Amino acid sequence: MKTLPLILLLGTVLTALYVLYLRREGRRRMAQGKLYEPLADRFGLKLVTLKTPAGLYMWPELGGAYRGREVRVRGGVEFDPRLAEYDRLFRRLSGASGPRLRSVPKGEFTYVEVKCSNPSGLAFYVAFDLSGPKGGAEFERCFRSRFGEGGEPLAPMLLDEAIRRELLSTVASGRPHPFEKLALVGDGLLYIETGRIKTAGQAERFARMIDRLCDVADKVDSAPRRMPGVESPLAGVASFTQERQPERT
Repeated sequence: MKTLPLILLLGTVLTALYVLYLRREGRRRMAQGKLYEPLADRFGLKLVTLKTPAGLYMWPELGGAYRGREVRVRGGVEFDPRLAEYDRLFRRLSGASGPRLRSVPKGEFTYVEVKCSNPSGLAFYVAFDLSGPKGGAEFERCFRSRFGEGGEPLAPMLLDEAIRRELLSTVASGRPHPFEKLALVGDGLLYIETGRIKTAGQAERFARMIDRLCDVADKVDSAPRRMPGVESPLAGVASFTQERQPERT
């Protein structure tokens, strides 16, 4: 007879804890939505905050067109299924023993996705890695970059000084995981960072990154198409130009 009251008491306690959890999560997600509002206004994006059937607010998302491109800011836990195709393409780039699209498989993360046409089929990634050459430049000491076929000659143009400074600033912030990946795979240019946007400073960094990604996307879309038998897009332009030059007399 004493067992039933104990079960009822335990059920009451668990229910109360679950309600407190829902309220706490709801406050967190509403607070994050407030941080997204300036980004939505600044870039002309739409802020979406949905609720689950249980009435729990989902993490807010931003989406829309900016600088003529589809731009999204999303969050996930563990792995967002909407990144599955990008993950498959990324594995082709990084190889069987290479890194995954997400280096930190557990926990929350936020990512920016910028669409591009990518006519040359370029692919690359930048990952945080302190095992680089000790005598190299600061960027090379902190990050590892890899380009797909024909993309290496375009590295200085795609990873210009502006985006290098932005990535280096994540190291200076002192976070355990400054960021996870900057990657171009297929038609998506992605920037992925561990954790959620929790402060105005983080929101401002993501705002700068949106513009930096759009800059890179413009360069990706302007890169010349690869030609059969040519090692790189730049070499293709050189070969085509030489063939069209008239012979000197």
